[in-house]
Amino acid sequence: MLSNFDQNRQNRELCEFYLNPDDLSKFCVGYILEKDESHCLIACLDPYGKRDGFCCFRIEDLIKVQTDTKYLICLKKLLVHNRDNGFFEQKIQLQNAGAPLIDRVFHFIQRENKVSSFEILGGNVKDFYGTISDISDRGLIIQAISDYGCTDGCVFIDRETISAVAFDSCDEWKIEILYRWGLADEASIK
Repeated sequence: MLSNFDQNRQNRELCEFYLNPDDLSKFCVGYILEKDESHCLIACLDPYGKRDGFCCFRIEDLIKVQTDTKYLICLKKLLVHNRDNGFFEQKIQLQNAGAPLIDRVFHFIQRENKVSSFEILGGNVKDFYGTISDISDRGLIIQAISDYGCTDGCVFIDRETISAVAFDSCDEWKIEILYRWGLADEASIK
């Protein structure tokens, strides 16, 4: 399966990525932007054929990858209908090309101050949202943000326990808007 990753990436092939062994009806769709030995970064597409942010996940958690399914063919038609000619040309300015991909993604998220969702090993769901405050060799300090955009304390988490991180999807955008709105409200009160 992993031998096709390079070919899928080079061809910017739309794929279904299955990460949940307990529910194969749940998967994400996108194309591979970048990968290394342990992680894969994809540009995601929602069920309506619209951009849905980015997800970086552990390759070892991958159950299967499918291409050329009827579902993917329909999504390509929706991309054309939505006139999104640039979907397959997306780029993210990751730095430190020699570093592990997940570290480069964490630093990008911190540098851009992006609200992100974090999935913990074995969770197969978005466990919490937040912004990365600090990155160390041991782990991440994340300012947790609730589904309503309110800060909800800090989380220190060992980086090895994070199985996936997503940003710029509709879910993260909603929370980021509510979070930024709340910050603006707090500033106007002072």
